[in-house]
This record gives sequence, C-alpha cells and structure tokens, in this order.
Amino acid sequence: MIRRSSFIALVGLCAWFGSAMSHGQLIFNFQEVGNDVVMTSSGTINTAGLVSVGPFGWVGVGIEENGEYDVLGSSDIGLINLSFAFNPGTSYAAWATALGPWDTTDLGATILAGSRPFATYVLDNSTNEIFPGLGINSADMSGTSWTPDQSWQFSNQTFQSLQMRQGTYTVTDVVTGASITYLIGSGIPEPTGGLVIAMAAAMIGAVVRRRQAVASIR
Repeated sequence: MIRRSSFIALVGLCAWFGSAMSHGQLIFNFQEVGNDVVMTSSGTINTAGLVSVGPFGWVGVGIEENGEYDVLGSSDIGLINLSFAFNPGTSYAAWATALGPWDTTDLGATILAGSRPFATYVLDNSTNEIFPGLGINSADMSGTSWTPDQSWQFSNQTFQSLQMRQGTYTVTDVVTGASITYLIGSGIPEPTGGLVIAMAAAMIGAVVRRRQAVASIR
C-alpha cells in the first residue's frame, strides 16, 4: 500500500501547482508562414490578484522595443481603458531589451482577425516608465478573465528582418502564477494550469502503481 504521508504530500503538491497556475497564461505565437511572419494569440488570463493601475494608450499594431522591455499590442480596433500590473517581485528578465525577443520597433502589422484591443505593458504615471503587464478594454472582460482574439501578419518579413530571436519568453506573476508568453518560432510554451495538474496527477498515479506492485510481490 502507498504510505499515507507520501500520498498526502503528492496531493498537496498537485494542489499547490494547480493554485499557482490557475490564473492562466496568454500566448502570443509568432511563426514564419510563407513570405510573412504571422502572430496568433491564445489562452486566458484571470486578472484577479494582479495590480489594477490607471489606463493608458497604445498606437499602432505590432511589436515595440520601448525603454527597458520588449512589448506588443494593438488598439486600432478599440480603446484600452483598463490595465493590470504584475505584483512586486515579479521577474521581467525575459522581456529585457538586452536579452529579450526582439531588437526593433515595427508597428506595421496587419490585423487578420480579432476585435479585442490589448497591450502587454502598463505605464507608471509618476515616472512615465513602462513595465510588463496587460492593458485591455473593460468591455472584453468575462468576470475577471480576459481572452485575446487577434492575429496579425507582417507582410514580406522574416524573423531576421524583424530582428526577432527564436525562443520562448515568459513573464510570470510572482503571486498568482498568471503569465504572458511570447513564443517565437519553434519554442515550447511553459505548461498551463491544466497541464500542470495533469502532470501532478500522473505523478500520483505512478507512485500508487509502484507501491501496489511492490506490495504484490512481498
């Protein structure tokens, strides 16, 4: 039989991972398609537990190297009137301009689909500095959750011409586990909450089966 202490520990681990990742993940996925670079968006983020800050504006559609961090967004199809910062202590290293996903500003993308404006930064009005976060339109919220729907096309562009580095670049809130990922090329997104829970459940199952096998041969 599986030891009760081991089982309880594994269940606790599963619950901890599920809680940490339950606020979801946004993925902005850039791929080279024919002669173009195409961005598709997916995922859902729960803003509960993030830091609500004042609204701000975004102009154009595309990527921007702005200040210390690489950001992206589009408000050509609606205004951004609500924004959420990550909690203090969150690491923004993945989006730092010196090491981050791109070395350029290109606001020349065409919107292929979608109607929900967004930007992946917030503005500190006291210093006029930007930081990773999420700006959206309040009308697109479902309770405290938001789901992106935009896809873009950078016509006659490549990762090289856009000065984009292939890889996976994720900022994860230190308190809620909510995250935003830029996926460029063949990178693999970090696991979402459901996948993490499934992995933890599989771990529990494996331990139970091993204990049962050991007990059967004693």
